[in-house]
Amino acid sequence: MLRSTGMDRMVPAPYDTAFGNDYRQTLAANTLLMHTLGQIMPALAEAGVRPIVLKGALLADVYYPDLGTRPMGDIDLLFRAEESPAAHQVFRAMGFAPRSENNSNDAIVFCNSRGITFDVHHRFNLFPPEMRDEITEEEAMPSLAGQPVKCWEPNAQLVHLLVHLCGHRRKSGLIIGWLLDIAFVVRRDGARLCPKRLESLIPHPKQLRMLWRTLGFLRAHTGLIIPEPLQGSVDSEPPLRLPGILRDQRLAQWGLPSVRGWLRLLASHLHLSTAPVAKYPSVSDLAQCLLPSGRD
Repeated sequence: MLRSTGMDRMVPAPYDTAFGNDYRQTLAANTLLMHTLGQIMPALAEAGVRPIVLKGALLADVYYPDLGTRPMGDIDLLFRAEESPAAHQVFRAMGFAPRSENNSNDAIVFCNSRGITFDVHHRFNLFPPEMRDEITEEEAMPSLAGQPVKCWEPNAQLVHLLVHLCGHRRKSGLIIGWLLDIAFVVRRDGARLCPKRLESLIPHPKQLRMLWRTLGFLRAHTGLIIPEPLQGSVDSEPPLRLPGILRDQRLAQWGLPSVRGWLRLLASHLHLSTAPVAKYPSVSDLAQCLLPSGRD
């Protein structure tokens, strides 16, 4: 994104070096992840199951310029519930073991001796099984020698990224890297995005407004070209602002503006509990919590 907008020439030398180091580390880690995925997918196909490739792996390999430009810690795959036993058997046969401390009601985490991790999802509440056939398509992944995999179509992809962003907001704030995921989907597949389709897939009107505000922010700060059918909706909402995004991240470290967050702040101030590894919120940040918009 920096290179495409010409901003890379403005990065000071120390940061440019750090970015270069991060890029090389990300490229090495992602290459190993994708190599492992390339071994897993044929084995799954032989067992008669074809997962949907979610988020990071597809984004890094298809949407971003190359594997070094989009970090990912693991690979997420979604199976139908009836496919899970066969999928688990494949992972075990290939040297992966379930990591019980990271499992949830929706997924089982499998990890091998090299630390390669797969989140094997068997439940996905956002898009229930009965509607998946109409919102999935096949995409060739370069790192898999052009092998086609199942993935969400662009409207569903955008909704998944947005709902994931909003779902983690309370704990992490608005992650700029995840905002860029949205930018790359719009940049590549903007011509296929439809406002009515997006509205039908997004669970809550607040999340739809967050999408328009996010796109307004990306237009202002990255030069993202908004597809013509979406322009009216984007113009109808005030865009997110960078100071607000950074404040959102600071408040999230305390759990603010929730009641639990206020209690945590009070307990820490009275030395009744240990503070998180974070600075105390400023007066202006706390004042923002008292406004009707909260962290908006």
